[in-house]
Amino acid sequence: MHTIRTILSGLSVLTMLGTSTHVFSQTVIDWTAGDSSDYYGSVFNWDGLNVPNTTTESARFNLAGSYNVTIASGLTTQVSDLIIQQGDINFASSGAIFATYSAADDLILNGGDLTISRTGGSGNVRLSVGDEINVTGDSSLFVDNGSDIITVNLFAGRSSAGDGYVEFDGAGSTLEVTGSVILGSSGQTGTLVFQNASTGNTIAGTTTLVSGSNVNSEGFLSVLSGAGLTAGNLRVGSLSTAASAVQQAVITVNGAGSVLSQSGASTLTVGDATNPDVISKVLIQQSGTMATGTGD
Repeated sequence: MHTIRTILSGLSVLTMLGTSTHVFSQTVIDWTAGDSSDYYGSVFNWDGLNVPNTTTESARFNLAGSYNVTIASGLTTQVSDLIIQQGDINFASSGAIFATYSAADDLILNGGDLTISRTGGSGNVRLSVGDEINVTGDSSLFVDNGSDIITVNLFAGRSSAGDGYVEFDGAGSTLEVTGSVILGSSGQTGTLVFQNASTGNTIAGTTTLVSGSNVNSEGFLSVLSGAGLTAGNLRVGSLSTAASAVQQAVITVNGAGSVLSQSGASTLTVGDATNPDVISKVLIQQSGTMATGTGD
């Protein structure tokens, strides 16, 4: 049965989903899987027979179950927000050439999982996000088999809605963040993992593991099994002014060829002078390496 397509202001949509920042007037269009194919461009897969492909439209996936969504190879599909609220969804390209999916505002995962991969199609997907990726509500974002993501900001487990998990797996699977990363806040856990030769990953701004004064907030950054990450400032511990919030922040670099490097005059801050109950660790294990920045 088709869900009702709703026309909301950008502010209403973002308030409803517990995120923020840009405001676009937009139409939220629901995936209905009404076609026998999994093709994103089929009008029969969308409520109102309207395929979201402009910055005044947002695509929402809110169906239970696991399913593929095939994006047109060699073309750019553009929306305002990409919203994943339920289901286990796999995005893949229809052909050997990258399919580009561009969200001018946000990628929001709040209750569903998204995989960006060649699996389920013939080629990889490049996901471009104009503002922020927000993974919460016990959701997971997986990028593997050579697909990649470019975004301004990345937040995982940042809101009280639940934990967030993000993973880049395999050669060619890369992340480029031009802004900042926050892992763990509001009593939730945020995790970012690079593994199995996922190299060329970059975070230009500050990466914060645990933000805020809530008890039980946890942040984990892992570079494993030959993966590589170049990051800016690293803050391993709370930004809070609370004196007794039990929290945990851990960076792990594990395995031969696994490298975490800091760019330029970046700083590394481990622990919280205000809060002795923050557990802050940087673990370099099994021939992994870390090169810190030159900042104070």
